Amino acid sequence: MKVLIPLILLIITFSNCNKKCKITGGRYQFEISSTLFPALDTFDLGDTITIISEFNDQVYEAKTNRRYDLSNQTINHFLRIIKISCFPSNLKAISKFHIMSDSLLESQYLNFSSSESRVLIGDFSYFKGQYSVKYKIIPLDTGLFLSSHGVIFYGQFPDQCDDMENVFHVNLNNGHNNNINMLQTSPDEHYNTWILKKPYDRFHSGGGYAFYVK
Repeated sequence: MKVLIPLILLIITFSNCNKKCKITGGRYQFEISSTLFPALDTFDLGDTITIISEFNDQVYEAKTNRRYDLSNQTINHFLRIIKISCFPSNLKAISKFHIMSDSLLESQYLNFSSSESRVLIGDFSYFKGQYSVKYKIIPLDTGLFLSSHGVIFYGQFPDQCDDMENVFHVNLNNGHNNNINMLQTSPDEHYNTWILKKPYDRFHSGGGYAFYVK
């Protein structure tokens, strides 16, 4: 009996843990908001586009419908800009923009050989329980562009289940369409067809925004 009671308690503990950690899809889906302004469909060369992403360190997670404590973590931001008015698309079009950021000194450009894309990546600033990053983007080229930005987080937080991925969905401009219809005019099938088949997963959840520069 003395052996049986601890064994039963151990089984109950693991059972509760498994129930707690059972999330369909095997990943946490955190949700944050960001703002791009002015929210225009067309900009002139030399205009300034501002993107601000801010969120509290008690971050909402959609699948468990609760908030988790992500305080004092190293959380990365990234920005990607692609020119989609040409074929093939220019995956390194971020080089055609002058970009200023409050964390630019800690940011760097990375080239991914597998996709030939180029992104700006750095750390979110963290102050008094708030994560934030601010970009100012000035276009130096004309055409149709697609920008996206988001969060990369590989850390661990209290109550995190083992072997669970952390994914952040970005709600840009409070769920507006962010000119997604412009993708139809791209000559690249990846943008005029593939993305539009699953607009939330392939555009909206990644802070997608389409715009012309003339």
